[in-house]
Amino acid sequence: MKIAASKFVPFLITGALCALGLEGILRVWASASSPVAAVLKIQRESSSQPFLPDSRLGIRPNPEYPGHDSRGFRNALALERADIVVLGDSQTYGSGVEREQA
Repeated sequence: MKIAASKFVPFLITGALCALGLEGILRVWASASSPVAAVLKIQRESSSQPFLPDSRLGIRPNPEYPGHDSRGFRNALALERADIVVLGDSQTYGSGVEREQA
């Protein structure tokens, strides 16, 4: 049984319009959400990585990474003095959450 190609055209057009619509929604979401925009920016700029190599520490935070202060730590502003310093892993850093939630 031979099916005419014209029967598939509406499905192809509908699929293409759905894909374009979803792409548009994702682009609007990315522009409205700072974490999503930061991730997309990082992927576009391969030089902006969260950590840099360091001769003494092995690695250190990157000051140019979004959400880091000028010294590379996850503060709004670089601190002159800290009463408490916490060292740890992704739980301490607050991976996957905003800086204010960490």
